[in-house]
Amino acid sequence: MKKFIIFFFFHLCSFSQNNMGILFEEKLTWEQVISKAQKENKYIFVDLYTTWCGPCKELDKGAFASEKAGDYFSKNLISYKLQMDKTKIDSENIKSLYASADFFANTYTINMYPTLMLFNTKGEYVHRIAGGGNTTDEQLIEQIKMGLNTETQSFTMKKRYENDERTAEFLRIYANYLVLAAIDNKLALTVCSDYLKTQANWTADENKLFMYYSAWKPKSEAFNYVKTHKSDFDEYFTKNYAMSVNDMILLVTKQECFDEALNPETKILDTEKLEKNLSQYFSAEIIKPMVLKVKINQNERKEKVDSQFVEWVDDFLPSVKFGVDKELNYYAWLVYEKTDNKKDLKKALLWALESVKLSSESHNNDTVAHLIYKIGEDLPLAKMYAERTIELADKKGSDTADIKSLLKKINERL
Repeated sequence: MKKFIIFFFFHLCSFSQNNMGILFEEKLTWEQVISKAQKENKYIFVDLYTTWCGPCKELDKGAFASEKAGDYFSKNLISYKLQMDKTKIDSENIKSLYASADFFANTYTINMYPTLMLFNTKGEYVHRIAGGGNTTDEQLIEQIKMGLNTETQSFTMKKRYENDERTAEFLRIYANYLVLAAIDNKLALTVCSDYLKTQANWTADENKLFMYYSAWKPKSEAFNYVKTHKSDFDEYFTKNYAMSVNDMILLVTKQECFDEALNPETKILDTEKLEKNLSQYFSAEIIKPMVLKVKINQNERKEKVDSQFVEWVDDFLPSVKFGVDKELNYYAWLVYEKTDNKKDLKKALLWALESVKLSSESHNNDTVAHLIYKIGEDLPLAKMYAERTIELADKKGSDTADIKSLLKKINERL
């Protein structure tokens, strides 16, 4: 009976491990992970994530939780998971790995999350892996296999390309990798263009991914070809990207209008020229919010916003369809920071109050409290919103130092 219990226990442990998906090292420093990789002679798979990243969480529940991925990764890799942001509620273990996270942030180009990377047994970076919430376990494993093959590692392929290797097969593999990895858009476009030059039939199914990607460049040969061969690409674009060829043409045309209105030296858009360019293709109803957004974006970079800023924002906000509460709060806070004009501050207060009405959160209550205090006409009301901010922030474990400082100032003046 005892032997049976022991056998059952080990069988259960084995079964649990196989169904846990990828088992990540989450308590070791980067140096300790490299040491372990050297001892086991395995490459290192690194998942860089943040607490606020939606696709990261989807990946955890999807491909990372797969039994198939778990089996493959445990046999071939040391898997390492590292939190890249810092929060008030971080555990002592997470805090102990801040230095490792800082090393990655300062050493490598991390421009999106999740960022998935592959390192050799020496801890040398060799491959970047494309991954998001909708990545399947099979897609993830195929990309790992690509990274384990020294001939198809991103580092190796870049060297092969720099050494003028231009065979159609190599260009196809490298272009496909660059498109999926979304690391270097300029290089991806160049390699796609080089690959397409080797192809006689651009409408072939195996080339449509590269045509779709390349056609996003205004005035490019690929864009003009897609534009004159709509029927050959429409079904593929719609099925794979939920976008018709006509939708793409409009978006690329819009980008072209923006590019032509951009001053290459100052990097500032000429809004009059932009409006003139857009009027050739779009209605006044569509153009108005686009131009207003440009004026707003360019103005908000200044230390102090122009007198027309609030008027532009007020005209633009009705065109916002998604995340209205966040947009209202964002612009209300900008006005708080970048003007002392009481009339403008009162308009910003109305935006912030509307934001709270739509979704009462610590950040927009905080904005209301700051604006009322700066206007200086109703300190008891400012106190009420400051206290509400602290209450909401405490529930989420958010930092309250700034709002407590404001509350102290309010109390001193009451």
